[in-house]
Amino acid sequence: MAPGVMDYDLNQYPYPSQRRLLLGRNGAVATSQPLATLAGMEMFLAGGNAVDAAIASAIALTVVEPTSNGIGGQRAPRAGEIWGSLIHGSTLREIAATGGESFYRGKLAEAIALFAAKTAGKLTQSDLACHQSLWVEPIVTTYNGLEVWEIPPNGQGIAALMALNILESVNLASYPRDSVESFHFQIEAMKLAFADASNRYRFT
Repeated sequence: MAPGVMDYDLNQYPYPSQRRLLLGRNGAVATSQPLATLAGMEMFLAGGNAVDAAIASAIALTVVEPTSNGIGGQRAPRAGEIWGSLIHGSTLREIAATGGESFYRGKLAEAIALFAAKTAGKLTQSDLACHQSLWVEPIVTTYNGLEVWEIPPNGQGIAALMALNILESVNLASYPRDSVESFHFQIEAMKLAFADASNRYRFT
């Protein structure tokens, strides 16, 4: 088999689950909520790229699964209440109408900073106004002949790559899946990687 080609039995499901493996030629979207996944797919079908689809899915998750990707807002609904997150909706509309500008230098930024000040927070309007997104070069390592890419620090992806480098010296395939030994090696590799990455790059 050529290097980098995964030798997996695609019909084998080692864990009990209703999920099934799907393969596509033009792309795929996966989230923890079907409606958010659909939002990403609809973005693809409308001519968007992978970044557009990721953003669409992430925005949808703030509505359909706010516990995972929420932007904050109203209290949870009471039992039996017919509920709509009106403030949440208006916030998303404001972000869309201003191309995100309001979140950093508009009325949303003002509201965020005001709430932070009232609740002993440290975030200020100046912090938001000074925010600058950066396009960065991804970092890569190899594991068992496969390339694994991550975003560089200050994100935590570097720790995953370091852990894979550590595990490269361990033949995990020689241990049963989910065995104590297999878990032990993986956990210890991640502990070492996070400790080293934290010392080097000071992320939390």
